[in-house]
Amino acid sequence: MKTSPESTGDLGQLIISELNGRGVALPKPPDPPSLPTTWHTFTLEIRGVKGLAVRALDCSLDKVADFCFLLLSPFRVYRPFSRDNDRSFWFSVDGKEGSFSRTDTGLVVSFITWGVSLTIGESDEGLHMGFTKHPPNPG
Repeated sequence: MKTSPESTGDLGQLIISELNGRGVALPKPPDPPSLPTTWHTFTLEIRGVKGLAVRALDCSLDKVADFCFLLLSPFRVYRPFSRDNDRSFWFSVDGKEGSFSRTDTGLVVSFITWGVSLTIGESDEGLHMGFTKHPPNPG
């Protein structure tokens, strides 16, 4: 595991940048909220799967989940027999599928066709995010 020095900036921009770097090209939402915070990143590899972990201070799960909702909700799609709502829904960007699932303790965004996942959780020590790339599901 490799740790970076402390960084300060907009966590929303970090999220978009990390997803873009993993092949998930999402347009920046109009007038996105600013998520100023300080973070540390950790690169890691587990059983051949490379990932990036981020520990952010002074930024809440609610604010980051709201940002991700703003980023992905324009791409929502209706799926028969699903129980989609504002906390759990499917989306499609350029014909590639993904899912958004929010709970009281975290958020999981699966970019299924890209083979990328974003997980976010909150603890007493701050906000924890993980970006992983895995074999894609061609849909």
